[in-house]
Amino acid sequence: ATECAAVEFCAQNFWQESGDKVGGYISCKACTWSFTMIESYVFTAGNEDKVLNLTSSLCNYIPADYIKTCKDMVMEYGKAALSTVEAKLNPQLVCTAMGQCDKTSLTTVLTGLSKETTCAPCKQTMSEFKQQTEEMFRWWQSACSEASNTAECVTYSEMALLLNKAVLNEFVCEEMEMC
Repeated sequence: ATECAAVEFCAQNFWQESGDKVGGYISCKACTWSFTMIESYVFTAGNEDKVLNLTSSLCNYIPADYIKTCKDMVMEYGKAALSTVEAKLNPQLVCTAMGQCDKTSLTTVLTGLSKETTCAPCKQTMSEFKQQTEEMFRWWQSACSEASNTAECVTYSEMALLLNKAVLNEFVCEEMEMC
């Protein structure tokens, strides 16, 4: 490491003891996997227009004098902005910014850990996460009585709960290649 000037890199990434290397790996791998899936869905030709239309509709919530300018900007520069975001924003960067990955876990995600090491902790983590998110969605449903459109709120919370169950299924760890 001294000969190739990598002492600091190795000290930060390989030589220090990582008390929770598997846990950090699972969090980082799950985050990067999720954002890769989101990225592959959002950045398609069919969805690009949907994203731009949704963004343009947000212009309706700014002062009336600026709505047309806002919508014109979205239509004029939106595709270029999406291309820039796609080029610059990658799952590793997003997950690091969110605190789900650090240097050690990112390196481990790139080099991998054995499935024997990660399978059981992944299943446990995903089970706990599924339980926590289900509780959050149930709270959301209970709070719908306070919403201006209770029926729509309940419908969206039910769809979110179904999506949660579909994504956090018994095969999610296999999908992420941890089992």
